[in-house]
Parts: sequence; structure tokens; C-alpha cells
Amino acid sequence: MPTNRLIWLAWAALVLLVAARWFATSEDGSVEAPPSSPPAVAAAAPDQAVRAPLSALQNVKTGGAWNAPGNIVFTVDLLVDLPKAIEIKSIDVSLDHNDTYRVEILTADGYIPIGDILPIEGFGLARRQLVAPDLPLSMQATQIRISALEGDGMYSIGHLVINP
Repeated sequence: MPTNRLIWLAWAALVLLVAARWFATSEDGSVEAPPSSPPAVAAAAPDQAVRAPLSALQNVKTGGAWNAPGNIVFTVDLLVDLPKAIEIKSIDVSLDHNDTYRVEILTADGYIPIGDILPIEGFGLARRQLVAPDLPLSMQATQIRISALEGDGMYSIGHLVINP
């Protein structure tokens, strides 16, 4: 008795498959592709920059694990988009302690280096201060780029606060 039921289910599945294929066939005999679903939001590829708004980095962190909740992990560059063009005097930032980073600001003339951050002893995030060079008021920053130059491949930022 169970064998008859399995045979019946197999036939029913085959009939449904043939019917579905028949209804999906266009007038010229080609099979139409099923509608595709929208792509899922994916993380940046390993060799691509990660983007974040400045507002995502405003909570000052003085330490903690490099990959703690709220930190942004990246592999090459982190691009911090500023809400408007501003003059930057200094930057307060926490980055993973055992890596080397370059911090640059984007102005109308392109990226201008603020400084390099070198590894230090410790654990997790390390808080640092960088002073920006004196720039003409017309060269206000619209973005900050933090590039991972060297380290263990596990780069992260906890906070970034701009002091205009």
C-alpha cells in the first residue's frame, strides 16, 4: 500500500512539473526564466572600501575588543562620509591597536594626509588624536578615508569624532 502512494505522489509531481513548464513556455517555444528576487545586501568584498556615515561612529570608545558590537570592521579602506563639508582641526579616533593606518581627508583638491597611526602595545581598541594641517577655509573636508596599511588583517574602528 505505501508503494502505491509513493508512485502516485511521483506521478503527481511529474504532472505538476510538466504543467509548470508548459505554462512558462512562451509563444516562440522558449522557456521563460522565473522572476528573480532582489539581491540581498552583501558586505563589501575583501578588496573594497567600507562606507559609513560619521553618525555611526560618534559614541566614544576608549577600549574594548577590536570586533565588539558597534565597531566597524574593514579590510582595506573605511570611507567616513561627513554630513556636510567642514573644516577639521583634529580627529579623535579609536582603532585596533596592533595595526598601521593612514588617515586622510577628502577636499576639493583630493585626499590630503592627516597622519599615520602606528601599532602600540595593548589589547583591542586604542584611542588616538590626530591634528589636521592648516588648510584654507575653501578646502573643507567632505569625507575621511582610513586605510589599513599593515597588520594582522583584522582592522576596525570604534569611534571617530571631529574637532572643528
